Amino acid sequence: MQADRLVVLIRGWTDGDEFFLKPEGHVGGRFPEAFVDFVDELHTDGELLQPKFDTKAHDMSGFSLSDPADLVAHVLKAIETKLAEKDFAKITIAGFSTGALFARAVLVEANGIGPDGNFDPKLKRPWADKIDRWISMAGILRGWTISSSTSIGGRMLGPGLVGATKLWGMLNGGKLPLVSAVEQGMPFVVNTRLRQIELEKILKDPGDQRLTHGLPLMINLLGTRDQFISPSDCIEPSPPEEHVFLEVPSTNHLRMLDVSSDTQETAARRKIIKLAFTSTEGDIKARTGLIVERDDLNDFFDELDRPETDLLDDKVSAVKHAVIVLHGIRDHGFWTKRIAKRIKSRGVRTLFRAPSPSYGYFSVLDFLNPWRRKKQARWLLQQYADVRSCFRDAEISFVGHSNGTYLFKEVMALSSAVRFKHVYLAGSVLRRDLHWDRFAAQIEGDIVNVKSAGDWVVGCLPSAMERLGLRFLDVGGAGYFGFTNPPQSNRLFERDIEGSHNAGVSEKSWQAIADFVVDDKIQPQTEVTSPRGLQGLVFLAPALLIAMALFFVVVLDRLAVLLSHILGPVPSVVASVSAGTADGSVQLGFVVLLLLAFGRVARIF
Repeated sequence: MQADRLVVLIRGWTDGDEFFLKPEGHVGGRFPEAFVDFVDELHTDGELLQPKFDTKAHDMSGFSLSDPADLVAHVLKAIETKLAEKDFAKITIAGFSTGALFARAVLVEANGIGPDGNFDPKLKRPWADKIDRWISMAGILRGWTISSSTSIGGRMLGPGLVGATKLWGMLNGGKLPLVSAVEQGMPFVVNTRLRQIELEKILKDPGDQRLTHGLPLMINLLGTRDQFISPSDCIEPSPPEEHVFLEVPSTNHLRMLDVSSDTQETAARRKIIKLAFTSTEGDIKARTGLIVERDDLNDFFDELDRPETDLLDDKVSAVKHAVIVLHGIRDHGFWTKRIAKRIKSRGVRTLFRAPSPSYGYFSVLDFLNPWRRKKQARWLLQQYADVRSCFRDAEISFVGHSNGTYLFKEVMALSSAVRFKHVYLAGSVLRRDLHWDRFAAQIEGDIVNVKSAGDWVVGCLPSAMERLGLRFLDVGGAGYFGFTNPPQSNRLFERDIEGSHNAGVSEKSWQAIADFVVDDKIQPQTEVTSPRGLQGLVFLAPALLIAMALFFVVVLDRLAVLLSHILGPVPSVVASVSAGTADGSVQLGFVVLLLLAFGRVARIF
């Protein structure tokens, strides 16, 4: 039994089986009474605190529009209110499902790790050193996603229900629903993860005197039948030794809190939960005998760049520089492996690693869809967190091409805890007027922007979109014309080279890339002139895009007329609208069908 201990229970989104179907005035976030009573019995000399989420501002229901940061602040305030009433010697923070996300945020904020991932003594709570145990029960620590393990009903109804919450948010001032804010790759999820990594790094370093109370015992409980999370969602690629992973047999996601059923499975579950809440670290490890291979927990690293076993075991701290290499559109990114190899060959292999993740084939149509690009940015944010977790003592640099440069910018905008050493951009599709000083605190070293003289892709497409004022697309011609707002606190080097869109990452450039990221050696500027014909094409590109768009509309209209004649004469859309007839709706239907068909075909290119 634990003496004089405060146990904080954070339930998370909804209450259980009800999910979206809530009675009026019910706002979620409550544990089953049987579970609360069970945990209470384990702490006869302590007290339980279950923060109430009973207002619209602090709401855990299915249609909650509460900001995760406000919910974390609400939990912190509840803890401080409780501590003002009575002093406790020790504190346990425990969270279930998405509640584990908030439990992690409470831990990092209490220890003074700010939103930018840096320690701030002004933010540290005086009671932070009393937290000696942190428990995640079926914690969705990397955010939720619908996977093959999700039930058929969840896979069928889930997207529609999430869509309903987004519609509810739009109707209420365009707010982001809580369920969307805790999805995989969302800023709150990954930023809190990065802050935890920084906290663990500080607490594990005996020479760092900013925090001296040591890391709490970190316990992760996961059911063997969980439909939403896997072991890799609970444990970092390079977790500290204090992390303990316990599997709970015959338990799915919601059954984790079932301690009242009269079955053998429930009895086993109760024993493991009791072990997590009351036993010492040595007793837990001795009684479980569970060893988790780290390579089995994380599928981020490609086989060509998977760290060796001995590196993971005792040399991971020797890695001082990791370089993320990322490809662009219409590209599977096979060349990134070659650049990664050149970087590791250029430096000392045990000191340099070059993860080269791939987001798969990304078509032109995908690129023109800003929502698709933002989704890929959230994916890259997760990859960054994986690299930071595995190589905790390493600086991270970035090499990106085409759409990869856009994802790089978006990742920094999503999380202020993202930081890079050096940045190499080739065929950049970023806007020319990008305000680099916005990211001054996130880039420590130099920035190289390589402009290819024959890059008609950037010159005629994203550059033309920028000149047409299509700001919602958020792309531009920096990879052809360069940037107009160089940073004040970082060095930006614009370098012109011969070649087309891929020249900056072609084989001829591999050595220059390796020299830059390893030794900060920057190639001298050379006099390169874009071909006159390309200059004229780039100048006319905005007008050509407008003409192509009009031509496309006319062709669609004519095709719709042709198809409609097969089923019966229907006038064109333009004629129908001008004549004020109702037949235009049929014609419009054909246009929509053609657009959908074109969209599917265009995804190939």
